[in-house]
Amino acid sequence: MSGCGATLAGKLAAGLGLSLLLSCGDLPPRQQPAPEEVFRLVEVAESAGVLFRHVSGSPDKRQIYEANSGGVAWLDYDGDGLLDLYLVNGGQRLTATRPPPGEETSGALFRNRGEGGFREVTAAAGLVDWRWGMGAAVADYDNDGDPDLYITHLGANALWRNNGDGTFTDVAHQAGVADPGPGSGAAFGDIDGDGWLDLYVSNYVPVEPDRPLPTSAELCTYRGVPVFCGPKGLSPAPDRLFKSRRDGTFADVTHTSGVGQVSPRYGFDVIFLDVEDDGDEDIYVANDDSPSLLFINDGSGHFQEEGLMAGVALSEAGMAQAGMGLDAADYDGDGLQDIIKTNFETESFNLYRNTENGLFSDRAFHAGLAGSVASLGFGTVFLDVDRDGILDLFFANGHVYSWLQDEPGPFKYAQPNQVFRGEKTSAGFIFRDVSDLAGSGLRGRKVSRGVAVGDYDGDGDLDLVVNNMDDKPDLLRNDTPPRGEWLAVRTRGTLSNRDGYGARVTLVGGGRRQVREVRASRGFLSSSDPAVFFGLGEDPGVVSLEVRWPSGRREQFPVGSVNRRLEVVEGEGTQIP
Repeated sequence: MSGCGATLAGKLAAGLGLSLLLSCGDLPPRQQPAPEEVFRLVEVAESAGVLFRHVSGSPDKRQIYEANSGGVAWLDYDGDGLLDLYLVNGGQRLTATRPPPGEETSGALFRNRGEGGFREVTAAAGLVDWRWGMGAAVADYDNDGDPDLYITHLGANALWRNNGDGTFTDVAHQAGVADPGPGSGAAFGDIDGDGWLDLYVSNYVPVEPDRPLPTSAELCTYRGVPVFCGPKGLSPAPDRLFKSRRDGTFADVTHTSGVGQVSPRYGFDVIFLDVEDDGDEDIYVANDDSPSLLFINDGSGHFQEEGLMAGVALSEAGMAQAGMGLDAADYDGDGLQDIIKTNFETESFNLYRNTENGLFSDRAFHAGLAGSVASLGFGTVFLDVDRDGILDLFFANGHVYSWLQDEPGPFKYAQPNQVFRGEKTSAGFIFRDVSDLAGSGLRGRKVSRGVAVGDYDGDGDLDLVVNNMDDKPDLLRNDTPPRGEWLAVRTRGTLSNRDGYGARVTLVGGGRRQVREVRASRGFLSSSDPAVFFGLGEDPGVVSLEVRWPSGRREQFPVGSVNRRLEVVEGEGTQIP
């Protein structure tokens, strides 16, 4: 079935800067991989009806903020059980007033019509927004049963409350979270276990509409070529932590919580994770050209910054890096959350292995990620592409200096994205670069930014969407022949926050024990489906499932059959003492 439909651009002519393509063909048929292929990821955005083009300033990127936009989010906004898609857009120029006709841009919402097709519904949903967007975070912040959408801007951020009727209303100012930014990453988590989600916003470099940042052709150079200045030499904007008042509004607790006690950094992405497996949510922030931050929660919502002590502030050589995107998962099966972080070219991506007691060791080179040094990485996610029960890694890459496109050498502006297959060896878990063996969707070169994961077509494997700067997005449908069974678990809190963010889900089956934490914000300024996905291998055997909720309650749930989505509700399982 085709996902064709009238687009927002069609309704408003060229007024919102979206793709002018108003028709699409049939979806590409599912294909068997060539014998040499390990994975098969097929790009289907246009044929699926995802007609969109990202815009971010001038083609030659005269200001640093023009090089960073591009978050993306999966969310089931209308509650029909199908994942819908939101793509963040930037702008042609930063302005305090609405741009003139022809220069307006907006993010776009695409409703999943089923059978792999989408229809744009931005205007109908009330989500037309000309402000320069950066990232997206999804959460049911008001516990009313539907997902809401937080968008960071180069200016006041937006909190789009889901009205439950297919429309949204921006309530950021009323809710107290219209942070002036400029925002980059955002993530929701329950910092004190009270059953309501709180919000961390990472900020970058202050900018003013119609007033460019300082430049210097003599001082701001890259390989002898004048480039935009920053971030070093520019003043960073402080991050913010907002605590829910449990009535739909938030209080700024940046300083009283302890996260404001460190000097501001150039914040990019942020994730909530439980570093010490003690049942409360900690916060990790990737910073550009400055040490990254790890805030350890004392259980009451008060934090101590321990990034340097924990080994996640700097590179293995002790150098500050240009941290971009983040994800966390238990890649080695020891039950602890490990961290992947992307960086600038020649700076290997970090694979921080959790070695217990809040300490990490960077295992990037040991685990086979040396091939990442030539890439400038932004988005990154852990996912099990082939359902074999071992996590794989995806990287969305692209440079920030547009003039590199015509230069010789390995460092290009548009770059190929990468996928690494997780493998268990006698020496431990490693990742093997199989990008050239992963299907046609990995053969192109774009300037990629945000990436999000979700099974949008309901066929039991994980698909990817990538937002590309000044380009069309990639919707990477996963056609990889499965190597096993699967189970997707969606958590619903009652005492805990309704999304169950921060829950620890443990599944035993297929000869292994897998641990996942429930989160949505991960990738780069992006939000994935919060349902935790387990590949079970070819012979899962008897499968058992345990959930430790943010409230502290521990329960077992019957699984029965596999190869399905299972919703577990707090209080409906068998309580574990």
